[in-house]
Amino acid sequence: MRPPLAPAPKAAITGGPSPAIRHCRCSAMAGTYLCPADAVSYIEMRAPLPTAKLLFGVIMERHQIRPPRHAGWRDRFFAWCLERAGRKSNSLLADRKRLLFANLHGTVLEIGPGTGANLPLYPKTIRWIGIEPNPYMHDYLRNRAAALGITVDLRCGIAEQVDLPSQSVDTAISTHVLCSVADLPGVLAEVHRVLRPGGRFLFLEHVAAPHGTWLRRLQRWVRPLWHVVAAGCRPDRDIPAALSAAGFERIDLDCFRIPVPVISPHIVGMAVKALNSH
Repeated sequence: MRPPLAPAPKAAITGGPSPAIRHCRCSAMAGTYLCPADAVSYIEMRAPLPTAKLLFGVIMERHQIRPPRHAGWRDRFFAWCLERAGRKSNSLLADRKRLLFANLHGTVLEIGPGTGANLPLYPKTIRWIGIEPNPYMHDYLRNRAAALGITVDLRCGIAEQVDLPSQSVDTAISTHVLCSVADLPGVLAEVHRVLRPGGRFLFLEHVAAPHGTWLRRLQRWVRPLWHVVAAGCRPDRDIPAALSAAGFERIDLDCFRIPVPVISPHIVGMAVKALNSH
């Protein structure tokens, strides 16, 4: 029987307006390893492949946020698939999400909430605002919110253009969204803009494998087809580098893997806006 994954310790990333990623800790079946400085690398995990349903669910979760050009029957189909298959993939990450979403308060902005998979993990005391570009996901999300007794402010839009005043949000959240946005620096700039000084950006994302690994080569090789099939998802996107350049005062992140091909490397953590930031 395969032993459970050990929890990954946190690594703090501190500095000026553009903190460099110094190191992170990666969890693997064999234990916990310290990665080299100035690099985010991952320990190869020899885990069995998931079932077709599980893999399909994870792939569908990539469709949560896309540029508006993907319209019509594809958006309707993706919403239907995510509602049914996405629950399976979400079960892989539920424990990490519970830890990530602990201590939420005030106004919370979630970009790309999809059909509302994260809603059951949120306290009912927050003011929740969601920006979801796929209108066919809205009914699924509203029905889930009603069943949970949660009041939601769901808006149709894109993460590159958030219709909120500057410094109006206590916490912003992104789970499996940054891989697919058209303008990653633009999205992070918008998140930084709407956060209040001291506000937090919580993220859980799949990321590029380390340079020179077989998985990084595979991600690069499948990227053109993956980008089309998975509605804009880029499996080799360097999200940690984008976070370090987005102007946050501190970034804390953990590296881990899930037993899914191509998109197994993940990060989870938070980026904090400086108290004296505008």
